[in-house]
Amino acid sequence: MLLQVRSGFCRTLSRSQSSSSSGHRLSVLGKNYVSDDWTNLSPKILSVLQDTHGPCSAPLHSRPHHPLQLLRSRISNFFYKSSKTAGEIHSFPSMTP
Repeated sequence: MLLQVRSGFCRTLSRSQSSSSSGHRLSVLGKNYVSDDWTNLSPKILSVLQDTHGPCSAPLHSRPHHPLQLLRSRISNFFYKSSKTAGEIHSFPSMTP
């Protein structure tokens, strides 16, 4: 199967897994996954996810004054202000992204 990514460039997709990085299991936010050649979750990102979703810590987008929280707040406020009638827009800040 060929996937055309951009003009003049094609990448072959294979359903078979290579032995280099496939088959490794990793846990993300309490769910287990099997990695493959397309897995790009670095150990640093995984450690940040685990640190921010522990029993005593808030996710980054919920921490006061964190850039992600400020961005989330601005986006929510934009949609609430642009909504014509109340109740059209719902925000679920307790859900993980």
